[in-house]
Amino acid sequence: MALSEYKGPSTFTETPTPVNVEEANRQIAQQNIVLIYSLIEQNQVELAHRRFEMLKEPLKQYLLPEAYTVLEATVMQSYSAERQSR
Repeated sequence: MALSEYKGPSTFTETPTPVNVEEANRQIAQQNIVLIYSLIEQNQVELAHRRFEMLKEPLKQYLLPEAYTVLEATVMQSYSAERQSR
């Protein structure tokens, strides 16, 4: 499962390559990690948790392992603390 659906070249002369798709997916993963951290900072922990769970596999695939591990720990700790405070 990819984070983006490649819609083809933007011009007729551009040829799609796996490198372009891979790079696009890495950029989308980076955008999503920023969004998830932002949601946590805004105390929208449940939304951050849902987004993380929805994108878990592609995030794991396209983020650096260290970035994914820290994101997962942050989301799970935040979500656990949020649920305990209810």
